[in-house]
Amino acid sequence: MFLVKLFNYIFLMLLLAAAWGCGPAPAGGGVRTYHGAASNGDAFTFSLDPAAGVLTYHDLANGLASAKVLFTQAVDGSISFTDPSRNLTALVELPGTALLATIRRGGRGRRTEALVLALPSRSLTPGDLSGLSGNFMQFRPAGGGVVVGTLRGMFGGGFQSTGYQPYADLLGGGAEPFIQAAGHSVTPGAGGDSLGVSGFLDGTAYAFGDPKTLFALDTSQGSVISLPKAADDRFPAGAVGTYSALVYTKTGANVAGPGAAETGAVSTGPATVTISGTTTRAITAVDGQGRALLSSVPLLPIASFNLTGPGELGDPCHGLFAYQIPSANPPSTQWVFVAFPAGGVVFASFTGHGAAGAGPAALYDYFYGVGVQQPGS
Repeated sequence: MFLVKLFNYIFLMLLLAAAWGCGPAPAGGGVRTYHGAASNGDAFTFSLDPAAGVLTYHDLANGLASAKVLFTQAVDGSISFTDPSRNLTALVELPGTALLATIRRGGRGRRTEALVLALPSRSLTPGDLSGLSGNFMQFRPAGGGVVVGTLRGMFGGGFQSTGYQPYADLLGGGAEPFIQAAGHSVTPGAGGDSLGVSGFLDGTAYAFGDPKTLFALDTSQGSVISLPKAADDRFPAGAVGTYSALVYTKTGANVAGPGAAETGAVSTGPATVTISGTTTRAITAVDGQGRALLSSVPLLPIASFNLTGPGELGDPCHGLFAYQIPSANPPSTQWVFVAFPAGGVVFASFTGHGAAGAGPAALYDYFYGVGVQQPGS
């Protein structure tokens, strides 16, 4: 479990300062440990010893591990390394805040590419969930790829949440609740720094991170990234700038029928994301080959759209931004979703080729990614 089917290269992460902000990454320091969720559903642990220049990781889902990955770290947070297991393909760290990795040998068969988001290990108890009240994006390995919504933790364990999934509208079934509002059995992990959540979606999820800031749930249906809600729908100060990012893209996707695997062409790699504008903000994204993913798409508070009906978003989700791009000939609809954790950007897009209710024969494309703001931008 822990995150879902993805990315394959890395971006330039940078600089620290209370969150994912600006300032050079320290060269030394003590050992840093992280829990990670991979977009294909695998769970990871990482330990970095910057003084020795050695990284250790373990894929808890398939047992793949390396006890001695030699690395050097640049001042921008990017990491050069040699992995004896030939699994890690890219690494970037914001020390004490987040670690990103791309892998190529995930899954039970050790053949799945994925992006891993890892957060610092910290003490976590079921009672801490009462501090969780955030927006979320879910990066799915299949079944439409993208869900956004609101997630609230309950004292002693359990969650209440609703979410919007454009794929459900394309199929014609209407949007459905992402998580039914119900209690779950929550138990502390063996190390005291994660939680096991039974009955979550179709199995057990694993939770880690800080419920008041960045928090993640690793599930068999994809990684759920919880982001703090804003006080209002205003665009966050300081978000305008350029971001180095990693992106996972699937084009020509389709699920032929119940139980069928999602098809489609997958590509992963680095991207550059630009947030621009003064009164109106817009997002532009270009992949590592210079191809446009998004071209100056305006951003509006997600509450501007009619997504708060039954079984959809449960509140205005302040801090979550979106845009809908319809096309009449041929019919298609693209949704773009963007959020801004401090110093970073999390973004996703879903394009359905066909009118709403087109059914399972319709093709669709999606991509999603994470970026870190470049210094001085």
